[in-house]
Amino acid sequence: MTDLDELRALWAAHDRKLDASLRLNRRLLTESSLARARSALGRLKRLVVIELAANAIALVALGAFASASPELRFALPAIALALGALVLVHADARQLIAARIDPGEPVALTQHRLEDLQRLRVTTVRWTLLLAPLAWPPLAIVALKVLFDVDAWDTPGPAWLAANLAVGLAVPAIAWWLSVRYGARWRGSPWVARLANTLSGRSLAEAMRALTTITEFENEETTDAI
Repeated sequence: MTDLDELRALWAAHDRKLDASLRLNRRLLTESSLARARSALGRLKRLVVIELAANAIALVALGAFASASPELRFALPAIALALGALVLVHADARQLIAARIDPGEPVALTQHRLEDLQRLRVTTVRWTLLLAPLAWPPLAIVALKVLFDVDAWDTPGPAWLAANLAVGLAVPAIAWWLSVRYGARWRGSPWVARLANTLSGRSLAEAMRALTTITEFENEETTDAI
């Protein structure tokens, strides 16, 4: 064997070792990042399970109250609240389905699903916060009746319920006006970004960062190969 052949053999052996090292690094990085993402999503799932259980209990209790109440002035507020609880149960169930990581699927597909989950989470929390003031009058009617057997239509009376309803209508309207007037200015704000992370769940943001680490490493490998 000539010196050139020996050099080629050594170079080929070096390439094989380098490829094996790169494959090992990729596997270790992928496993570590997926473990971090699963841990982060586990915290989010526990929160969503609590929300789902609370909303399901509220749905059953409100349905029982509405079906047992012979008077529409008590049944209708309970039905309205039950419909809201049903929407939240559906949203929670969708979040639990989306908050999973399948190691056999491409990372990009998992990232896309988590982005959908983030949008769903933000939308659910946003509309819950905006519409919560509207739930106060029917909630007061039902709660006063169940807890104290007090008729809110008589005490404190229609004027008090109407005032609370007006506030409930004003809050979403003001929030919409602020988003239209200042939305473009706030969109690039770090404060808005932090708020979005909080609303979507910091655990979800952490899981998405872990998956981004994998894609960045794969992109670097592709660039180096080119």
